[in-house]
Amino acid sequence: MGSGWIADKKKLDLYTLIYERTLASVMKDAKMERKTVAVEARSPRGGERGTNHLAELVVTGQTILTRGFLRALREEEQAPTASLSPTGPGSDPDGPPPSLSPSFLDRLTPGQALSCLGTKVLLHATSPPYRYTQGSFVRTVEELGIGRPSTYATIIEVLKTRRYFAMKGTAMVPTLVGFVVAQLLEGHFPAFVDAGFTSQMEGQLDLIAKGNADRVSYLDEYYRGLTSAIETVEGAIDR
Repeated sequence: MGSGWIADKKKLDLYTLIYERTLASVMKDAKMERKTVAVEARSPRGGERGTNHLAELVVTGQTILTRGFLRALREEEQAPTASLSPTGPGSDPDGPPPSLSPSFLDRLTPGQALSCLGTKVLLHATSPPYRYTQGSFVRTVEELGIGRPSTYATIIEVLKTRRYFAMKGTAMVPTLVGFVVAQLLEGHFPAFVDAGFTSQMEGQLDLIAKGNADRVSYLDEYYRGLTSAIETVEGAIDR
């Protein structure tokens, strides 16, 4: 290879990356030791409900015992890390935690009292999940075991015809009707709109189609369960 090729930094970085990954792929595994420490923050003045427990923080870190394939990688890609994150009500496990040295954890002992040297408020905003496209919707119901390839298009068409969602560009946006119907069904018939129940029903219908299960027995059992659920809901309605 010519010296001009090596002089091109982007190409050199690419070659180095390929070389390191190829070499690492045939080396021994690396061995790590992971340590987790729970730290309780308390207030001498007392907290909610008459307790002095304010929060629980969890420190995690790992130390390299055997470098193995890490020897082939650049130092910035293999540095051991430790992080501190809050747990419990109101905590945000996805927030960016401050960094700690793993060696700090090795010096801690069970029951050791720690002093709070200061606090820092970090602003962290999460993004809402992406809306379904028709493609991602099909992938999701397929993973859940709902529907079959021959029925995916029909499922989407029925939901659209009933105006449970509307298309905004490529996104499937739930409508008010969709929200209301979902809330009512989840509130009163949770078992019948559960993805696991639907997947199990699909499997049972497959057995019936193959002649390995009795159609009448299954429908009778399903109908009795549905009738019982309807009667329970009707009995709770204010008349």
